[in-house]
Amino acid sequence: MIILGIDPGYGTIGYGVVRFDNMKFTAIQYGAAKTAPGTPMHLRLCEIYDDICTLVDTFHPDEVSIEELFFSKNITTGIQVAQARGVILLALAQKGLHPVSYTPNQVKMAVVGYGNAEKKQMMEMTKSILHLTKLPRPDDAADALALAICHGHSRQAMRYEGLYFMFYYVDGTVSVLQTGLAVIDCGGVGYACHASQNTISRLKIGTKARLLTYLNVREGIFELYGFIDEEEKSCFEMMIGVSGVGPKAALSILSVAPPDRLALSIITGDEKMLTQAPGIGKKIAQRIVLELRDKMSKEQLESASAASPVAAADLSGGVNHTQEAVAALMVLGYTQAEALHAMKQIDTAGMEADEIIRQCLKKLVKQ
Repeated sequence: MIILGIDPGYGTIGYGVVRFDNMKFTAIQYGAAKTAPGTPMHLRLCEIYDDICTLVDTFHPDEVSIEELFFSKNITTGIQVAQARGVILLALAQKGLHPVSYTPNQVKMAVVGYGNAEKKQMMEMTKSILHLTKLPRPDDAADALALAICHGHSRQAMRYEGLYFMFYYVDGTVSVLQTGLAVIDCGGVGYACHASQNTISRLKIGTKARLLTYLNVREGIFELYGFIDEEEKSCFEMMIGVSGVGPKAALSILSVAPPDRLALSIITGDEKMLTQAPGIGKKIAQRIVLELRDKMSKEQLESASAASPVAAADLSGGVNHTQEAVAALMVLGYTQAEALHAMKQIDTAGMEADEIIRQCLKKLVKQ
């Protein structure tokens, strides 16, 4: 797919032509078309029209992205840019193309992962994604390339119905910690990750950290979510698969019910635990418990509760606790054999089910 990104203007029109194939971006050409100052506006618009037609005829783009116009404090300048943008849209329409508009924040989220990213961060990330040897210039061309990248990510996300993962993980230094947010600095680029309190409590500003990530895409908005381990990410993905549960609700639940508690709540039908999370009512909690229990087949549940060398042992913690722990680990995606193998390596005497699960998870993560 060849994507043409356009940064509209009446004095300088940035453009960037990018090839997007197999999840990789390659810059074909970029630059800026200019109109001379002092030239009557109607003649400048004619030049812009001709320049856009030439670009389309030269590079034959499959799709086009253009920056959404935002109101300027200078009303005269805003009107002139709007006129130029209208001519650009006309030229594209007459060439049979249907441009897609993106706001500056949407572009920043798509390229950097942070809606308030600075110009330098945007240019560095654009250079990295396109494997350029130097920062793209002029700024208008850099913006156009970023628009093309944004559209490529958006198109790919739509192809996978919003379940597109742009990053598997981010690895760097923790630079910002706020309620529900962790910013990881990776080579001078800050990735803002929405995170649960469970994850944030295990991070410290100035230290190295690696967060597994999930990119949520909806209506052109890109939101990055970070997780301290595979178990938390797996629980998050299972919950957003439940009807009516979005990413923020899932994160809210994980803040009060880490993976071990969540799995146990599902197995025991403890919906009250889930309603402790802000924004989670009784109906949603019941739906989560029912739908996630249903994901385990009847045979799995019977198998998890069946007698085994560990479950049958006469432990002071009680056989029900070990059975619940095995079933909960199976909810998290582990097989019964894996759960029992991990359980054999710990002394479950006197342990409650949630502690057994927690200790087993430590063993399973190391395997």
